[in-house]
Amino acid sequence: MGEPSFGSSFIPTVALSQYPVGPSGVPLIPCPKCGDKVVECKSWQNKGEVFFKCVNYNEYAEKKCPFFAWLADYKKVVAKKLKEDLQAAVPYEGHGETKALPYQGNGESKGLVEMKLKSRLYEEERMDLKMDKHEGRMDLKMDKLIGLVQLLVVLCLVIVVIVLLGVVVLITK
Repeated sequence: MGEPSFGSSFIPTVALSQYPVGPSGVPLIPCPKCGDKVVECKSWQNKGEVFFKCVNYNEYAEKKCPFFAWLADYKKVVAKKLKEDLQAAVPYEGHGETKALPYQGNGESKGLVEMKLKSRLYEEERMDLKMDKHEGRMDLKMDKLIGLVQLLVVLCLVIVVIVLLGVVVLITK
């Protein structure tokens, strides 16, 4: 009775409830660029599509914040921010240590098994870093591939011009 018990939804509820929610149901986190408020708006030029911008975002002002995002991109920014908040709230105590845990197979106890304690959030962050590292290489490969395809197109055009000149020469003889 003395200690409060918290369910598995305790931390996410705290992380989500600290931000107001906009009309689209997405939390309005502080601006990632300047820390000021973010507002939700609709673009009438783009068929009422929802976008988010910093209150200091103004194309014509001297002191302006560059933060602007469409709904899909903003959801990624919110997910990253909430993940950071959750990671700050969850201690990494015991991460990487081994612990003997009871093993049960087919409903019967099979003794103790050594298991390494891991944090799911830590593993996801590691995977994100790995993906970011490979993403840079992928961009370089794509740029190289685009250059090669452009060269191939130019070579094909040169061959077509040579063939057409040959046909014209044969016809005029």
